[in-house]
Amino acid sequence: SVLAISTKNGIAETELETDAAKIRGRGNSTWFTYPKKPFKLKFDENTSIFGMPKAKSYVLLAEYADKSLMRNTVVHKLSSLMDHLSYTLETRFVELYINTVYMGLYVLTEQVEFHKNKLNVESISGIADTGYLFELDMRYFDTHTQLNEEWFIVAGYPYEIKDPDSGDLEYSQVHADYLTDYMVNLENALIAKTGYEALLDVDGWIDFFIIQELIKNVDVGFSSAFYYKEAGGPLRPGPLWDFDFAIGNADYIDYGPENFYGMKDYKNRLFK
Repeated sequence: SVLAISTKNGIAETELETDAAKIRGRGNSTWFTYPKKPFKLKFDENTSIFGMPKAKSYVLLAEYADKSLMRNTVVHKLSSLMDHLSYTLETRFVELYINTVYMGLYVLTEQVEFHKNKLNVESISGIADTGYLFELDMRYFDTHTQLNEEWFIVAGYPYEIKDPDSGDLEYSQVHADYLTDYMVNLENALIAKTGYEALLDVDGWIDFFIIQELIKNVDVGFSSAFYYKEAGGPLRPGPLWDFDFAIGNADYIDYGPENFYGMKDYKNRLFK
């Protein structure tokens, strides 16, 4: 069972108690590298925890690589203050117990997904011009030897399609083909410096760039960089995700507060 208890003014209150939920491990490097493990929490029906939007899926971030435990929360708060990012994730600090064993302080946050109570975008399998959520993820080259209909590559950068769901019966190659053409046209427009305003949300991308530049996010050109678009709409950045190595927590880059960062050749291609 899942038991959610909050303490206000020294008084403990049970906000949620249910057996209709499951928990499992999640993550890539965070799962295999560190002793403190991240988890995914999934309810049988849309459920709110600590005032967060009702949904089935939540993530419990261990934040082991970030000894402050605060970087993801700080960046999500920063993103919520920007004027042109249409959806930002909520977070809550929680003390996690599993089977009465204390696991530590975790960050409870939303799953990155299309959802009627969160980022509400219609995504229909089998239709080319529909809602899309996809992720720039260079780890594709570590785990795959050839493309499939869940992935596409543009200018050497691999992108995984999250929505529409490849498990849907109507899902087909049409989705990867559509996004490939769209991203190629967008790149050509950006390089030509004309016509790109119709293809991407300029104000949203400026806010997205400002955040990534200020925090020196090491992953913005590698993984966990999510993009989405609605049917007939422009490419939009987000929801933002994965900042435990940002804000000076990486020793393999120029991680001090000085100097420009996001425009480097090996960072996010669309920024350049």
